[in-house]
Amino acid sequence: MAQHYEEPEDDTFTSFNADNGEATPGNRSKFDDVDDYFGWNASPPQRIDGTDIDSAVGWTRGVVVTRADPTTFATVSTETGLKRIEVFVQSPSGDVSTMVALRGRAGLPDNAENPSTYTSWMEIELQAGADGKSTYRTSANLMNQPSYIAPNLLTNGGFEDGVDPWQPDAGVSLSVNTSDVPSGVNSLDVTGVTLFVKEGVYQQIDASQITNGTTYSVCADVYVNFHTGTLVSGHLYLVTSDGDVLIRSNEVWCYQSWTEFCATIEADWTGELQAAYFGVHVWGVDMRLDDVSLRQVY
Repeated sequence: MAQHYEEPEDDTFTSFNADNGEATPGNRSKFDDVDDYFGWNASPPQRIDGTDIDSAVGWTRGVVVTRADPTTFATVSTETGLKRIEVFVQSPSGDVSTMVALRGRAGLPDNAENPSTYTSWMEIELQAGADGKSTYRTSANLMNQPSYIAPNLLTNGGFEDGVDPWQPDAGVSLSVNTSDVPSGVNSLDVTGVTLFVKEGVYQQIDASQITNGTTYSVCADVYVNFHTGTLVSGHLYLVTSDGDVLIRSNEVWCYQSWTEFCATIEADWTGELQAAYFGVHVWGVDMRLDDVSLRQVY
């Protein structure tokens, strides 16, 4: 369950088994996606490095992986975005125990923006006796898994690649700042903002990623060039077959120090969505931006 849904380096690899490079060691140490385990079995059961579990002599463990129907969970032959994993264990007397789990394409290992190591399962092994062979073993799946992190729908939100694809509103200028950044090496200076006017920056985003009736979170690190601070908001500008729609988030007061700005936007329109733009507006003063994100709220 901790592995990728499909081959992480080549998602066109559709065979239900380990490829030659993964199968060569003869153990599970190179398995990196769910269906690498298809058809895997060992008697006695083995650890991931291929060493036998001495206390399990006479037992057999095996795995079946199939594509699954998302509604019925029945086995199907076509790709659905869901896989069924069945692990069976047979005792020396022939009794068989099974455990079944479902693994979706939207699992954490596939979609975390900043993948990191995390613990999903724990085993405890206790050995006793003079020879150390009397073994008690138990295990559990851990429930405190990291929250799913929705992908950032914006490009170059940290400005590490310069200004593009961000665009300035009319009369506004954009430049990279390398001396005052909350994270990374760059931030973005937004200058020339008209007094008493909401202006800022924007970029075009993939309209297919915007879903009607869905809430999105807007977050950024903001520095405003005014000693008492001012209001900042995010906005979606949608071009639809029924006309253009401007949707603003709540305004947040930001200061002359780096402030974490977070708000929500609910996408709502009629007609066919033809294009989508996202922007950050500041009220009447220049500002500095970093780590801008737009993510779907689950």
